[in-house]
Amino acid sequence: MKIIRSLLHLGDQTGLTSSIGLASLCGVYALAYGIRPTLLPILSAIFLFWCLFLADRIKDPNPGEGQPSAFAQRHPRLSRGLLLFAVSGLLFTCWMEPKWLLPILGVLVCGMAYFTPVPGLGKPLKDIPGFKSLYAATVILAICHLYVWPRVPETAGQWMAIVAVLLLEQVSNAVYDMKDVDVDREQGIKTLILLLGKQRFLLLEGSLVFFGGIGVLLWSTPASTALAFAMYLHVVAMIVLSRRAFDKLMSVGLDGIYASAMLIAIWVAA
Repeated sequence: MKIIRSLLHLGDQTGLTSSIGLASLCGVYALAYGIRPTLLPILSAIFLFWCLFLADRIKDPNPGEGQPSAFAQRHPRLSRGLLLFAVSGLLFTCWMEPKWLLPILGVLVCGMAYFTPVPGLGKPLKDIPGFKSLYAATVILAICHLYVWPRVPETAGQWMAIVAVLLLEQVSNAVYDMKDVDVDREQGIKTLILLLGKQRFLLLEGSLVFFGGIGVLLWSTPASTALAFAMYLHVVAMIVLSRRAFDKLMSVGLDGIYASAMLIAIWVAA
């Protein structure tokens, strides 16, 4: 049991758990386009999300205690080795499917602008007040669509998938903003929770996801059920976080349940 807990903790701190969850989201998104997810795009998405996660944490100038950034900088060889492995895996998937190469490069540039100072702006985009979670959600949506490209949304279900992913990832990033609120305050990153205050923040996010989730459920597919479940799961997490600290168990559990919901939806649809 101790070994399992250690592995889960390692997966959480290195970003592997969240990368698997987000890659599974890409598979659910593909279902809205009538595309049955296969192993190669799921693996490619895992490597892509993992690259962005590790690069962000390795470069973080002010890692918070107990955060993945602190872990990455305490274990630089491990973190850089994992980043090299993720980049190699991503290049392999591009070699297998060359049409992904240019879109992936574009997404990597946009993703790195999240945590790397942008020329002319002098700071990363996540430092723009209130912009952090929305920009992260937009990049995640772009990665999801990368694996159905060159298809474009045509049906109501496909447009609903876009709205659902944006809402889900916006609230997911908002949950992690609650976890990182002290670190963000110290670093001067003005997230929505710091701009609005906890109560107004919870009211805004809760209302958006509650009513958005109803619309997603009316879509009535395995994909929509999984997306709505994940949305409401994060609302519950925000309510819990308003009363207690975000501990390691909650972080692993949230990522694990999220990934499981997405994988079950893919399995049911298959």
